[in-house]
Amino acid sequence: MDDVDILICDNNTTDKRLKEYVSKMQKKFSNIHAKFFNDRHNAELYRAMNYGIDFAKKNGADVINFIQDDYQYIRRDDKILDHVSSFLSNNKKIVQINTNMVWRYKAKKIGRVDHIKDSGINYAVMRDKFTCDNGFTRISVYDKIGFYPLQKVAFKSKDHSKRGGKKNLVNFKGESWFAKKCKSLSLFRAISLYPNSTLIFDCAYVRGDTRYGDYFSPPNDLYIKPLSKEQIDKIKSNHKKKKFSYIEDICEPWGYEVGTKEKHSLSKKKESVLKD
Repeated sequence: MDDVDILICDNNTTDKRLKEYVSKMQKKFSNIHAKFFNDRHNAELYRAMNYGIDFAKKNGADVINFIQDDYQYIRRDDKILDHVSSFLSNNKKIVQINTNMVWRYKAKKIGRVDHIKDSGINYAVMRDKFTCDNGFTRISVYDKIGFYPLQKVAFKSKDHSKRGGKKNLVNFKGESWFAKKCKSLSLFRAISLYPNSTLIFDCAYVRGDTRYGDYFSPPNDLYIKPLSKEQIDKIKSNHKKKKFSYIEDICEPWGYEVGTKEKHSLSKKKESVLKD
């Protein structure tokens, strides 16, 4: 905890419990900071990321780890910060490291991969699939490319447009902008083959002021069961073989039945996030 600052950015949620919870945590930990925006913004994710980047620069941080709301940590890894720092120091062309497991259904899109070992950890360097909007990212890259542009809505995807029932729901995606900028500078991302986090099945998602899909609180303490020794051994085995660990193969939802073994809820439900 002495090596990090934790920043919470909120896009003007109407749930008053969030501020109460953050206040409670700030009394326990001096390194938890919060930014509560007083309005909503269609590019909510990238506005929050821009605030985080500026915060990191002002506080002299070298690396920022973007953790989004569909992430969950599933095993303890006390050396993760040391490993990330070492790898980025020794590999100047790597601008970003992801430490989460990957989706099996996306495996065919991974493309070319180079393998690099650093401090005993194997990494897959993505040569065809470029940087994204999460993971440990060098702050210095934003000195070269600037902040995320916020002129248009945050997401562009046929799938999301279809689920949302609109043909042209959005027309800009900050993740694509960042990927193109890094590609032009020949900067790549790497994925740790010894991951400590995962993505949650069946997530609802927000675009603008509307939530698509079914949102529910976790029936137990978390959405995904913390990994057992056998599951961690499976990750270790995959790591030794320089193989990816797939979410669908290892992770188990905790107390609920998933409608799809993919990221987003396929429900057609829509509701305003502004209602009380």
